[in-house]
Amino acid sequence: MTNATPELRLVNPKSLVANDTNPRRTPSCHDEDRRLALNIQIAGLIHPPLVREQEDGSLKIIAGSRRVRACIKAGLTEIPVHVTASDEKLDTLIAGSENIIRQAMTEPDQWAFAVSLRKEKGLSDA
Repeated sequence: MTNATPELRLVNPKSLVANDTNPRRTPSCHDEDRRLALNIQIAGLIHPPLVREQEDGSLKIIAGSRRVRACIKAGLTEIPVHVTASDEKLDTLIAGSENIIRQAMTEPDQWAFAVSLRKEKGLSDA
């Protein structure tokens, strides 16, 4: 296994190749995808997708397919990606484990965040 640090590149998200072995097979919720795209429009892409350069020079998504789709939906023409040099045999493990270990914020934490953000930014229901 290579422990090289991934290279950060800026690319057009439409140029990325889908991962045909993506472990997430169930289509995501349209409303959740829309919210992610809106968040990316407002806050930017916080966590760049992980990709691998193929022999033909194309970049295949290892982890972050939904983020890439949301970036396209948000109208971004350039996004950062991490280009990995790790052992290709780990790609499926990386893609699956990223989804399994991710944990959503609890509702009380979400509420506390929304309240503090409203106060900090002076936001109202309007």
